[in-house]
Amino acid sequence: LRLALAYAINYKHMGPSALASATPHSPSLIHPYTSGVDQYINYEVIEESFETEDWDGVPVIKYDPELAIKILSEHCNGSVEEGWTYNGTKLGGWTILAVSGWGDCMTQAEMAANYWKEIGIDAEPVFLSYSVWESRVKNFDYDWYCGFNSITPGSAAAVRQLTNLLTVSSKAGYSVWTTPVTFPDFFPEEYEQIKPLIDEMWHLPYGSEESIKLAKKIQEIYVPLLIFIPCFASSNWWRWTTTEWVNFHTKTHP
Repeated sequence: LRLALAYAINYKHMGPSALASATPHSPSLIHPYTSGVDQYINYEVIEESFETEDWDGVPVIKYDPELAIKILSEHCNGSVEEGWTYNGTKLGGWTILAVSGWGDCMTQAEMAANYWKEIGIDAEPVFLSYSVWESRVKNFDYDWYCGFNSITPGSAAAVRQLTNLLTVSSKAGYSVWTTPVTFPDFFPEEYEQIKPLIDEMWHLPYGSEESIKLAKKIQEIYVPLLIFIPCFASSNWWRWTTTEWVNFHTKTHP
């Protein structure tokens, strides 16, 4: 299902429409433009796992609604016109949660809903206050939601990002700023494979051949799972200026 929905999204359209400084997000879930991490991204497993297209030098999941419909037709009953059911359960009638006032997330939710309707799945964006959104996300009370995975600049960026994405469990509490998916809760078998590898990475010199090989081995486990749909990436360094207070552009204040 995640794969079909991922192919239904036009990332090159969504990203810049939602945020002017949006950059491609690799299915590795490691921010491709963070300093020094490009060598850690397993492009081979990305190409093997998904149909991709190039966006500013980064392979992203391809926008291919026909492929999305093909995947749905292979696993579900129905059609674009009639809608889809899986084992008697209707796909759709979903809400996509976003924080009211977060213009990029609101746009992203609206666009995702429109893309999914084009393949026969109804979805509606719902805009909530931050406190309500955070509570529902932390309690897994949602169909879909728009959030962020952490982008951590620094000397060990790739290791930190993998740790944030893959090892924090809801049982210990977590921040939506560091991981939107509690990997151990939903993929326990894969987590048992990954955790010792990430622990080992912290003992290797950053940028070393050993640490790069280990990171790529970890990606062989989680990348094909498509644990969430990477719509676009941004970095705080690009998102806000450091010399003046700014906000999202409007017609009055472009």
